Amino acid sequence: MRKQVYVFDECISSQKNGIGSFLREFHYCMKQLNTDVCILAFNANIKEFAVQRGKYGEIERLLFPPFCVGEFTHNAEIIIKFLRLYIRDSSDNLFFVNHSPCEKLVEIMKRNYPLSRLVFTIHDLGWTSICMGDVDKYKLIIEKKKDIEKNVKSVLDFYVKEMKTYELVDRVVCLSQDLSLIHISEPTRQAEISYAVFCLKKKKKQKQKQQAVNQVENDERRVNTNEDNTYG
Repeated sequence: MRKQVYVFDECISSQKNGIGSFLREFHYCMKQLNTDVCILAFNANIKEFAVQRGKYGEIERLLFPPFCVGEFTHNAEIIIKFLRLYIRDSSDNLFFVNHSPCEKLVEIMKRNYPLSRLVFTIHDLGWTSICMGDVDKYKLIIEKKKDIEKNVKSVLDFYVKEMKTYELVDRVVCLSQDLSLIHISEPTRQAEISYAVFCLKKKKKQKQKQQAVNQVENDERRVNTNEDNTYG
């Protein structure tokens, strides 16, 4: 059976940051793999919920208008009721979440779609603007070795929400090598499900394989040298 990919997109912010560009390229790549893609568009420029279908009747977009209160990730109970009307649970489903914090949304998705797979993509991190990219400062806050000031308390709050999200989803995709290093180092390495960790493990295996290949080549050169000396 064909894989069905569902992509969460917050329309307003995606038009201003790199998530929009990422989603356009991602959608194109999925189409090349002959995979059905449905965009779950939130804060769309519409007044009421709408469904856009393709040429053959397939659902291409589920459009959600802005919610009266809070971000769309805070209205998971409402969202799930609409999703259940149009999306059945299946092991062929892949849900891609791109906006955070979203731990409540992910938790409700896992409960209502136990057979489906959830993937969270890290585009940016909530602590970067407050810490100005200072990783050491970030670690001190998380490790609670530094008095938590009001202006940095949000860093700790965001960290807790991020970690809960990573624990709930099936995979975490890290787009930046810098982000992956941050998220597998202390104190964040307890996140077991991480694409970044997977990539580094894969690189380690590749390194071991390359070392084995190099060893074989060295042995061959050594044998050839010995033969030359023997017959020289």
